[in-house]
Amino acid sequence: MLMTYQGIVEGGRVRLVDAILPAGAVVVVVSSTLPTIASQQQHLAALTDEEWRRPFSALALADEESVDSDVSTISDDELKALVHAARSAHA
Repeated sequence: MLMTYQGIVEGGRVRLVDAILPAGAVVVVVSSTLPTIASQQQHLAALTDEEWRRPFSALALADEESVDSDVSTISDDELKALVHAARSAHA
């Protein structure tokens, strides 16, 4: 199950506000602080030709793959594993 919690960064660490998670809980942190336009332009200017093509190559591969199962029957854990494998393959 996916839950959201509010946290505050203090000294380089995230302190959750009004939430306690069990030890060993795996979390994903999404920051509400957006990069500046200038920093985004710098990042894009520094990309190699391969880095520019990578998302389009991944999309082309996805179009070629056939779907063997109904995604509504996949468990949360199976879906997490598939997303992790896809991200690892394209990192």
